[in-house]
Amino acid sequence: MQAYKAHAMIEKNGSISIKNLPFKQGTFVEVVLVEETSPDAKVTENWKKSNKRIQRMHSSINISEKEIRYEVNECRKRTLR
Repeated sequence: MQAYKAHAMIEKNGSISIKNLPFKQGTFVEVVLVEETSPDAKVTENWKKSNKRIQRMHSSINISEKEIRYEVNECRKRTLR
């Protein structure tokens, strides 16, 4: 069974349109729709979870979220050079 994942936004009329599917015309397919949080919301949620895990670590109890963000940004700057 071939699977294909696509993302679509519900249109005003309540429909969706997915074009250029990798299946032959006339192929019968199963459609399953799953509501998805926005990518920005996922990133924010993952960031908060990571910060909480780091702050629970014994050696980092006194590190603030601001300090963590600073360290991450500095690391990214070094990586992009």
